Amino acid sequence: MRRILPVLALLLGVLGPAPAYGAPDDCANAGAADFDGDGFDDVVAGDPLGDPPGTWTGGGRLFFLRGTREGFPAVRGTPFDGSGGLGGWVVRAGHIDGDRCLDLVVGNPYWTGSAAEGSGGGATSVPGAGNVYVYWGGAGFGRTNAGRVELRAPEQRNGAHFGWSLAVSSGSSGSSGSSGSSGALAVGAPYEDADGVPDSGAVYLYRFGGADGRTPEAPRRVTQESPGVPGDGEAGDLFGWSVALGALGGGPAPDLAVGAPYEDTGSGSTATPDAGAVTVLYDPGTGTGYRGRGWSLSELTQQARAGDLFGYSLAYGEKDGVGFLAAGAPHADPLGVRDAGIVQLMRRGRPGQDPQPAGTLWQGAGGVAEVSEPHDAFGFSLAFSGGDLVVGVPFDGDGTRPETGAVHVIPLAEPGLAGTSGGQDPPRPPGRLIRAKTPQTYDHFGWSVSGAGGGRLVIGVPDRERIGAVALVPASGGDVRMLRPGDGRITPFPGPGKGTDFGAAVAG
Repeated sequence: MRRILPVLALLLGVLGPAPAYGAPDDCANAGAADFDGDGFDDVVAGDPLGDPPGTWTGGGRLFFLRGTREGFPAVRGTPFDGSGGLGGWVVRAGHIDGDRCLDLVVGNPYWTGSAAEGSGGGATSVPGAGNVYVYWGGAGFGRTNAGRVELRAPEQRNGAHFGWSLAVSSGSSGSSGSSGSSGALAVGAPYEDADGVPDSGAVYLYRFGGADGRTPEAPRRVTQESPGVPGDGEAGDLFGWSVALGALGGGPAPDLAVGAPYEDTGSGSTATPDAGAVTVLYDPGTGTGYRGRGWSLSELTQQARAGDLFGYSLAYGEKDGVGFLAAGAPHADPLGVRDAGIVQLMRRGRPGQDPQPAGTLWQGAGGVAEVSEPHDAFGFSLAFSGGDLVVGVPFDGDGTRPETGAVHVIPLAEPGLAGTSGGQDPPRPPGRLIRAKTPQTYDHFGWSVSGAGGGRLVIGVPDRERIGAVALVPASGGDVRMLRPGDGRITPFPGPGKGTDFGAAVAG
């Protein structure tokens, strides 16, 4: 743990915020997915390997793709100011402080921390401790001295990779630029040796408060050995590999969903290695213990196998006020097709009741286009955009080229039409299949996915032409606009660095 910080910051695992840039009125006229409050929806893209050669620090680089009067997808992209923070591994957006501008949360799980060394005042490095930055929305977003706060685990641990996964629960927006209620943030540290068990994993839950909604409270640390948490922490579970926050059956506070894709289900000689599990904890920010429920894929479908990696990806969304949780198992074998992948939907339970199964999805079933093929990895990435589930399939081929990638947009079923625990899909309108206009071998289109306001989508294509790209998709469908640094719309990487995975993380 860093001893150079004030005592309060040590207790919170927080570094003080950078000077604020702008005022609450910056956000009075913000759009639905607007980071800088100018009324136009924006997008953020990250390259985790975007540091200049020879200076890699584990952070990468962020790019701010500003909306313009020309309308989406005509954006103008520039790199974030390099004075601090940066990032690029994981990005999530939400209205944490309750104003009308979107805020951005960035995970740097490979950041090297430091810990005090005895009483002599020295410090030793903590490789892979990880950190997280929250960038506050406003007129100065992405610029020098823009408001931000750094979060670190209260006890930095070697190789814990704090910031590996992120989930944001938005607060309520105020009117005329004023603040409403503040939100919450979940941070996964799946490689933490929690409770003395190697790589069993942990999750840190932050609530924000204060007059401006930007002051983080001391985090609650959750492991599988915490009182009331289902299951037991075992070596290599990687609890916290994925996280989601939403209304799934608890009270007014957001419920927490946690993926542990490398958890073995069963026990002894009948154990199924790396089948994976998903745990939902109700109102985890209140009380002294926890209440929740865990699921393995074998409880929800009849198709569970070793190596399914259930819980590899998680996303929360709502349709008509009803909450849905999507959990990916990208190495599941639907109908025996190896590693083709499935997504399990869960629908919010009644107050005090557990979420209920709401259908099992895979390519070629229940209105989902295409045919499941080996190693497609359907469900590798997940997001919600309004009432639609967005599913990335980055290893899918287009029939002539391998691993070009694809994305499915799947309408949620009507709230009264829940599926069965046997894995049958509820009735739903046909989905939409999105591919690159000019796909290339090993593009990995769909590696990351996000909504971008108004039904629009942003899709990561990190292996396109050695630098990477993002694809912007209008709400009405139409042409997929592919953008990358140096193309005239996005400023090239500053300095000698060229980047190699632009689009590995996206948010809007």
